[in-house]
Amino acid sequence: MTNGHGWKVFLIGLLAIPIGIAGLICLGVGVIIAVMWVSIALASLYHAVSTSRATPGQTPQVNPAPPTT
Repeated sequence: MTNGHGWKVFLIGLLAIPIGIAGLICLGVGVIIAVMWVSIALASLYHAVSTSRATPGQTPQVNPAPPTT
């Protein structure tokens, strides 16, 4: 799935480290914001990668999670 996007994934992960450290420096309150930012960045990256794989006019297929018991 990340064929051709490996460096983008790596750089987002690398950027998450200083964001998390900055959140810790802000007396722990910033960790909440840092986690939200990193989560949104990863979701945005996933969306960009999954839509770039789809052919024009085709929406990407996402398999639903299996039901939990």
